[in-house]
Amino acid sequence: AADSAAEERQRWPEGKIPDAPDYVKDIKPIFEKNCYECHGPTKARGRLRLHAGEFILKGGASGAVVEAGHSDRSLLIHRVLGLDGDDQMPLDRDPLPDTAVALLKAWID
Repeated sequence: AADSAAEERQRWPEGKIPDAPDYVKDIKPIFEKNCYECHGPTKARGRLRLHAGEFILKGGASGAVVEAGHSDRSLLIHRVLGLDGDDQMPLDRDPLPDTAVALLKAWID
């Protein structure tokens, strides 16, 4: 986690993330690094895949994971923050750095 936090500080100094993050440049790398092991092109735990837009929009066994314009109501954000008593994602790993969560929220909103 220390390495990824250091990488993010270099990429977004002082936590200044873009208002409209780019999926390919900003969001997909977060999913690749933290989510693909369980929710990628070769594995779909909970029937959720996060490697392509059509699958992200489809959601998984728990339903839609992203509610456009409403990160506060999006299951993706609830799971990476460990809200609502559910397991925090990524499972059995360090939580996502604050900058990654902020990017995901900005992308959804």
